[in-house]
Amino acid sequence: MKVLTADPVAMQSGVPTGQPARETWLRAWGIVAVVGLTLAWSTWVLARWDLWTFLWMAGVVVLAGWYILDTIRRRTDLELVFPLVIIVAGAGVIALCEVVYLRDVFVAYSPRMNTIFKFYFQAWTLLAIASAAGIAWIARHVLDRAPTGLAMALVWRGVWAVGLLLIIAMASIYPIGASNAIYLQQPHISSGSLAGLSPNYLTQGDIDAINWLNANVSGSPTIVEANDSKADYSPVYGRISTFTGLPTIFGWGGHEYQWRVNWMLTPAHNADYAPRFGDIQTIYTSASAEQVLQLARHYDVRYIYVGALEQQTYQANLRLDILSSLFPLVYQREGVMIFQVPS
Repeated sequence: MKVLTADPVAMQSGVPTGQPARETWLRAWGIVAVVGLTLAWSTWVLARWDLWTFLWMAGVVVLAGWYILDTIRRRTDLELVFPLVIIVAGAGVIALCEVVYLRDVFVAYSPRMNTIFKFYFQAWTLLAIASAAGIAWIARHVLDRAPTGLAMALVWRGVWAVGLLLIIAMASIYPIGASNAIYLQQPHISSGSLAGLSPNYLTQGDIDAINWLNANVSGSPTIVEANDSKADYSPVYGRISTFTGLPTIFGWGGHEYQWRVNWMLTPAHNADYAPRFGDIQTIYTSASAEQVLQLARHYDVRYIYVGALEQQTYQANLRLDILSSLFPLVYQREGVMIFQVPS
């Protein structure tokens, strides 16, 4: 005679469990194990097949979805529905990136790079949230099924604790090691601070000027600052616009282009985009006051910033005399000058 384990929730709702609780638990994990081992073996044999990421994530979606429906049908462990829905969303995002992607400037040689780059952040966050609930649920079920006897129970719990600590340690390798192995090796970084507005990247003059702009400038007037053909991923070019939120004529060239690659197929748009980098240099270096004033009005410039980077970028070609003759100086401190263009 087989003895069934009663399910209080199912008994109260009038829905029979239909199977012993232990057999139901083993059946679920048996299915997961079979599917997982099959996929693992297939991935090993056909390692270069491009569909494996999709199949793994689709498998997670199907298994989690099945368990959601089964949980709702049995009306037990209903607290698992929400984390399981998060798992479906996270795994679904990863699977979707394998078949749907943004056709951007990298489509010819790295077509899914930006799609994965942006959407995986969301997937990792969703799966991380679900993992907290998942670990608690697994711990409860694993520890509740510890073998009888004190020695075996201690071994059972010890194996679980070691396994959990190992997973946490593996997940901690990057956040603990990256700041030392990558961040502090950069030549422009002198301390372990992660603050962007710090002497690691900027001069003290820049920091004080940025604070002044944030305190005294309202709205979104355009500000001009130095630019360079190698500005992309630079910690300094674009610094004023970045830390004040004020628009500028042209930012990092590669990024300006890649997000407008289709927009620039229109000749008028391309004609607007193409001269911007050179116009910034002209504003700082032109000997013609009329030309500088014309460009400032064309781009609706309100402020022109001259700091250590501008002096380094344009060196002897920088025409402070022209700027001073045209525009009033509204800020000067620690090697930084800010000129205001009359509206």
